[in-house]
Amino acid sequence: MDFWNTRLIFKVYAGSISYGTNVEGSDEDFRGVCIPPESYLLGLDRFEQKETTDPDSVVYSLGKFVQLALNNNPNILDVLFVQENHVIFINEFGKELRDLRYDFLCKKVYKTYGGYAYSQLKKMVSVDKKSEGKRLESVQKFGYDTKNAYHLIRLLRMGAETLTDGEVHVMRHDNQELLKIRRGEYPLSYIESEAKRLQELLDIAYVNSRLPNKPNYGKINDWLVSAHKRSLDWSGIA
Repeated sequence: MDFWNTRLIFKVYAGSISYGTNVEGSDEDFRGVCIPPESYLLGLDRFEQKETTDPDSVVYSLGKFVQLALNNNPNILDVLFVQENHVIFINEFGKELRDLRYDFLCKKVYKTYGGYAYSQLKKMVSVDKKSEGKRLESVQKFGYDTKNAYHLIRLLRMGAETLTDGEVHVMRHDNQELLKIRRGEYPLSYIESEAKRLQELLDIAYVNSRLPNKPNYGKINDWLVSAHKRSLDWSGIA
């Protein structure tokens, strides 16, 4: 039973399409949220997410998605704040979830975006015996992996913006510069200096941020309980 499709409440374009950095030949990535059937909500059955390839797609259970959003996971916040024209499907449950997006935002953004960025920085120039394909080719040609560099700069900028503006700017105003980074048009020295500068901005944004220290747990939890209860009488979209 593919309830992750029939009980879908929200589905969006993710990755390069949502950032405005897709080019001809770019893969299409999708992310979605579903509410599992009664046996998964009340019984012993368990479901957290369903991943498929070609195209790359991940559908999360509503409970798992909310947990990740409470932690201000960057990939999950992208789903909540994606532009309207990148929403593929949404029903009343999905609209209610999307309406709560600002209640998830908090100063955890500093650690999650900064932490994800740091992992990209570490990977950017590392090559081992298992390295192969485009990654190895990129490091040999440019001195760094351009995909890691692209995500490094994007994450640091998005983290600082979110802490400052209280809004996740998924569609990137700097998409052309990010594409140049992805193509290897900047030397490693620029990437490293820009990352250092952006980390300093992220630090300052954290100190000055008006975001709360924690998400609005009570409001989100009350809604999640209500949504799960109401879904027990819901037959799904198909």
